[in-house]
Amino acid sequence: MLKAIPILLLLLFVFSLTCLFGIVLVVSRPIQYLTAIVEEPQKFQLNDLIRNPLAKKWSDSIEIESLFKAINKMRFSIHKQITQKSLLQKQLGRYVKLLHLSNSQLKAVFDSIGDAVVVTDHQFIVEYANQNAMNVPLSSGSFKKGESFFQLLYANTHQEALEGRWDKKLLNESTDVIRVDLTLFIGQGVGGETIPEYYTLSCASFTGVDELKSYVFLFTNVSEHKKMFQRIEYLATHDYLTGTLNRFSFENKMAPYIKTTHMNPYFTLEQGSTEAVLIYINIAHFRVVNDSAGRVAGDELLKQIGRLLSNRLEENDFLARLEGDVFAFVAMVQSKDEANERAKSIHECISGYKFYWGSRKFQVSISVGCVLLPSHVSSIDNLLQYAEGCSKLAKTTPQEIEFFSEDLELKVMGDRQEVRGLMVLEEAIQSKTLRLYLQPIVSIHDQSENQDKSSHKVFELLVRIRKPNGALIYPSEFLPSAEYYKKISLVDRYVVDSLFEFIVENLSWFSTVSHISVNLSGQSLTEDFMLGYVLPQVERFGFAPHKICFEVTETVAINNLQSTNAIIAQMREKGFLFSLDDFGSGLASYGYLQQLPVDYLKIDGSFIKKICDSQVDFKLVESMNSVAHHIGLKTIAEYVESEDILEKLKELNVDYAQGHYYGKAIPIEEYAAII
Repeated sequence: MLKAIPILLLLLFVFSLTCLFGIVLVVSRPIQYLTAIVEEPQKFQLNDLIRNPLAKKWSDSIEIESLFKAINKMRFSIHKQITQKSLLQKQLGRYVKLLHLSNSQLKAVFDSIGDAVVVTDHQFIVEYANQNAMNVPLSSGSFKKGESFFQLLYANTHQEALEGRWDKKLLNESTDVIRVDLTLFIGQGVGGETIPEYYTLSCASFTGVDELKSYVFLFTNVSEHKKMFQRIEYLATHDYLTGTLNRFSFENKMAPYIKTTHMNPYFTLEQGSTEAVLIYINIAHFRVVNDSAGRVAGDELLKQIGRLLSNRLEENDFLARLEGDVFAFVAMVQSKDEANERAKSIHECISGYKFYWGSRKFQVSISVGCVLLPSHVSSIDNLLQYAEGCSKLAKTTPQEIEFFSEDLELKVMGDRQEVRGLMVLEEAIQSKTLRLYLQPIVSIHDQSENQDKSSHKVFELLVRIRKPNGALIYPSEFLPSAEYYKKISLVDRYVVDSLFEFIVENLSWFSTVSHISVNLSGQSLTEDFMLGYVLPQVERFGFAPHKICFEVTETVAINNLQSTNAIIAQMREKGFLFSLDDFGSGLASYGYLQQLPVDYLKIDGSFIKKICDSQVDFKLVESMNSVAHHIGLKTIAEYVESEDILEKLKELNVDYAQGHYYGKAIPIEEYAAII
């Protein structure tokens, strides 16, 4: 019995071990199956799980069934995620390829642009620079990724304020394209000078996907355009042959030294304020060189003269070639003595110069005309005329230098008097320095009018130009020019306007006047002027027309007889008076006298002046006066200078006398002040 116990224990152990193994095997197989499903869900379908005998066997257990359902749901979720991830990976791969292709294309586009392109982030850190950006001259090398754009740029520019201005503008006005001109320096020349390269730098901003701004900078090299423009600008302001200033540039630089604001038509020096001197240099006998040695020789002479004069330039001086053989040298001086020294220095420099051309030698000489500056003149042309005139006068002087002065004005202008006269007149009208004067026309038989100015009732209106120094310019110096250039109507209109304006302001005086005679030119004796301008003015101001008498010369009246008669007749119907001036100067005076509807006849002064000495003139005046009275006209004798002439006129029974015997013409204001 005791022997059987160990055997029983052994059998019991074996049975227990067998049962334990079976339990483990049965329990572990479903778990292994579930583990496989979790680890590789894509290999299993839902039907596989349902058909599995273990699943069927264990599905009777509620806990195991729930476990299987949860695991199955998880399997589906994992499988879906894996599928979506796979699709995303494939799509991302395509995007990466496209992005790589786009970057390559963008790089190719940037590199193909002829300008330098630099892209930065919102902090102006370089992110990209195309191939041409490597050629932008930077002292630090080139634009490198990750470095500050502005620090790289400013290391090679002299524009200190640029960074702050750009930073502020780019941050505040990023929608605009901003441009600025840059000068970069690429090194030094042979002489040590810096060599510039010119760029136009443009910038625009854009916003990326991260909502941060980025910037694109475009460098356009405009060096060739700049050089071309500088060349064009140089040629526009400099003489192509000598390299000195040309006339255009000279006139611009002369502007501060010409005082035209006062509209003074005559030359006057600015007293006590000499700033400079215009030295007008005329090369004598230049044509001899040109004609005998040829134009090339003449050009070379001008170049050498230009260099000699340029060597005499001091601070703020300037030199120009005005034309052919004429140079203008403007030197800064403080007195006439200093100006004279500068002029002498230039004269000695050039006049002692010998010009060689091949085997030939030419002695150069010049004449110099000087004008102190600033000066009151009408224009730069006027100033140069004075200087040129002085240079011509200088040829007759030992020193060959002549300074302009007011005393030399008429002598200097010479044959330019007609042009000058017109210029003087036009500017006097503009500046209102053309003044009105009155000269009395006195009744010979009314003794109360003889010497008392306050008793004068009839006047002729005359004009004078008053210079700033008080000197008078008489009509003989400017009216012929106005007639020659057909500008005399400007005088007529000015005189009428000024007279009517004065009358309005002095009505009490005008009420004492019998009439005022106003000279009219043939150009103004038209319907447009007389009926369209003068008549409406008189009607507007309310003047009595019979107080205005228009004087027309015999020559004008006869040359336009038909139209003159018609206009005079219409104006006389309105009440205006007319006088025929300078009667007797024409060849057929008597033949036309009766046809002209005038009120007064003015006997030409050339007869009156000789009436005491010439019996012929006496008889002519007698005849004119007699015929005039016969047809109902009153007569006026001009140029009554003495009592003897007056007595002769009384003898002939002439009605009125006008001349210095009764008084010279005085400003109209003075007559008005007498009343």
